Amino acid sequence: MLPLLGVLKLKLKDLIGYTSMQFFIHFPVVMLLAVALMHTFTYRAPVIP
Repeated sequence: MLPLLGVLKLKLKDLIGYTSMQFFIHFPVVMLLAVALMHTFTYRAPVIP
């Protein structure tokens, strides 16, 4: 990982900042999609004979 940062001339805080921004943007989107899909399916408990 460190050689890649050197080749791309990136600093560690750039990588951490990018990763945290991705998390803060995608986490609410994923949660909203999960809630939307959760309400579209009906749950039927499995019947064990």
